[in-house]
Amino acid sequence: MKPEPNVPELYLEKQVLGEMPRQSDPDSTKRIEELLRSNQEILSTYPPDLMAHRISEKITRETQGRRRQTRLRLALAAAPVFTILLLTGWMLGLFNPNSPDSSVKEDVRIKGNPRLIIHRNQRGSVEQLSHGDNVKTGDLLQIGYVASGARHGVILSVDGRGQVTLHYPENASGDTRLEQKDLVNLSFSYQLDDAPGFERFFLATSTHPIDVDKVVRAAAKLGARRQQHLQLSSGVQYQEIILNKTSGARQ
Repeated sequence: MKPEPNVPELYLEKQVLGEMPRQSDPDSTKRIEELLRSNQEILSTYPPDLMAHRISEKITRETQGRRRQTRLRLALAAAPVFTILLLTGWMLGLFNPNSPDSSVKEDVRIKGNPRLIIHRNQRGSVEQLSHGDNVKTGDLLQIGYVASGARHGVILSVDGRGQVTLHYPENASGDTRLEQKDLVNLSFSYQLDDAPGFERFFLATSTHPIDVDKVVRAAAKLGARRQQHLQLSSGVQYQEIILNKTSGARQ
């Protein structure tokens, strides 16, 4: 009996594809026909046009996904750099969410204007007082400040009799350094006495330590003259709030 040739599968596939001449022996012919039927079933289940479209979609999705991941990695890598640039720009005055041009305009305005803040406490409520407001004997006042970049400061008041009261620091030899916060209230309240006319509050500020005695003496020279300007050393500025006062305990 003549043995049947044992043709490798790879050769049969090449024969199906037309890359090799087909074998004429029965076994090879049968196996080739099985391959052709299998190919036909596969093509019926998975038409080439449909599969090409699905493969194209899959490649597109994967490509877009890789692009998104790349953009995300780039964004994450750039975030620290952007943060540094943003902070640098904020310090240099390039950004300002509160103005159309630049944010640090408001910050610069605040830093250039240290402010004296006075609140009146009465019957459980707190009211901020402004220059020219009316007060009465017995009113309890809370004095505070916003340093806005000023390093040193002195707070004092002069009443209608020309009497000077030092509020900050607590004594003439005290430290004049200011805290750099939004608002710093002094650790005590100040109750108005029966001195008539007005109570005049001053916040003197400077970038350098201030001679408290000189500020107190300058305030004492004002006496009861409420329109007289406070004469301070070079480099020391001041802001004031004058409250109009009437005698008699507040009801």
